[in-house]
Amino acid sequence: HSDIKGNVFENRLHPEVKLLTVLKLRYFLNLHIYDYKNYSFLNKELKCRANTGFLAIFDLLENEAKEIFITGFSFYLDSFIKGYKNGSSRNEEDFADECFTSIRHNQKNQWSYLKTKKNNPKFRFDPVLKEILNLKKLDKREFIQILNNYG
Repeated sequence: HSDIKGNVFENRLHPEVKLLTVLKLRYFLNLHIYDYKNYSFLNKELKCRANTGFLAIFDLLENEAKEIFITGFSFYLDSFIKGYKNGSSRNEEDFADECFTSIRHNQKNQWSYLKTKKNNPKFRFDPVLKEILNLKKLDKREFIQILNNYG
């Protein structure tokens, strides 16, 4: 359970999630479900709810991936790829701004956390993400300068 900001206050399954159903899914289907205890622990560390892709990084790490190439993360310093949100009633730029300033999925917390983990020998980062993780603060103006360096 967590509050609106994503802060975890209980490390157990939501009452509507039945443990037996989770176990059946794991047994009968060829899929992986991230352990809810690890999920809660990560969210406690972040002091917010992790975005799905961000969470996947640590799920892979906990499941002994030999190497994890992390790409496509900007912590919403930019917008979505044109057309990605087609069908949504919201403008892509506005939607991205809402994601960047989200309290529940706090991008600064996730960015700060990944910065502390960036020297993990299993992690490799795309060049832009590597520069984002080297920023002193998560700032859109500084991100634009990074993009300008890449043409």
